[in-house]
Amino acid sequence: MIESRRSVYLSPVDSCEDALIAIAAGATKSIHVFCYAFTDHALAGILMQAVKDGKAVGVVVDSTQAAGATQRPLMQLLVDNGVPLTISRSTAGGILHEKVIVRDGGLGPESNDSFVIYGSFNLTNQTAERQENWLITDNDPRLVADFMARYAAVEAFGKANVKQMAPTPNTGGPPPSV
Repeated sequence: MIESRRSVYLSPVDSCEDALIAIAAGATKSIHVFCYAFTDHALAGILMQAVKDGKAVGVVVDSTQAAGATQRPLMQLLVDNGVPLTISRSTAGGILHEKVIVRDGGLGPESNDSFVIYGSFNLTNQTAERQENWLITDNDPRLVADFMARYAAVEAFGKANVKQMAPTPNTGGPPPSV
């Protein structure tokens, strides 16, 4: 039986960033992200470590944002460190404006440890200080299943319709880190 755990955070009063990082860092099996903007270096570090630890990891980012001067270097860093990254857009044809993380969806939606993180909170380093946003963490099985299905749909759409990033050619040294 699921022990319902739902929390709501409102920035800048609550630390949405701390909540997001704590939930994401607790992944034991998988972590999947799909979002509009992604420049959060702490989250990038968690994703790269998760790959090294053998967890299932995936990131889907909006095509317009992935091409930006701030986001592109971090996306390249993820790719160069083995994080599966898909550039996409909305399956409806517009921007991919979602901000979602699914933690341990691979355990199945009926697991108490499966969580979704969603809201208006962008996955950027500037969001917490400069914007008023909300973030919800929730282990509702229906939401976990729905968001994993949505992740799969936008990932498949991106792979079929949008040019993807390639790893930087090997220069002989270890991949860069955050």
